[in-house]
Amino acid sequence: MTHTLTINSRENVGRVVMCYGTIDITSYTAAGEVIDPSEFQFIQGLRQLILSPSETGYIGWFSDSDNKVIVRGTGSAEKAAGTAVDAETDVGEMPFIAIGV
Repeated sequence: MTHTLTINSRENVGRVVMCYGTIDITSYTAAGEVIDPSEFQFIQGLRQLILSPSETGYIGWFSDSDNKVIVRGTGSAEKAAGTAVDAETDVGEMPFIAIGV
């Protein structure tokens, strides 16, 4: 489990704060990459994390019930069924929009 979260910009939209940046997952954990919501520096917490595919084609989503980014295959035939990415995979940078208060 190794990742680096980089916030490129923040924008206030009323009471909501939106952060734009990347999560670089260099060594994926098969059960999901744990993301500490405090990494986004919201005062009242993270409300939503929207991920774009990584530059290497992996797709992912944020499971807020256990604070994990879950990553699945690149769309190749063997990964088409939504097979989990193997542990230690370098997923690459995933652009994100984080919404918090």
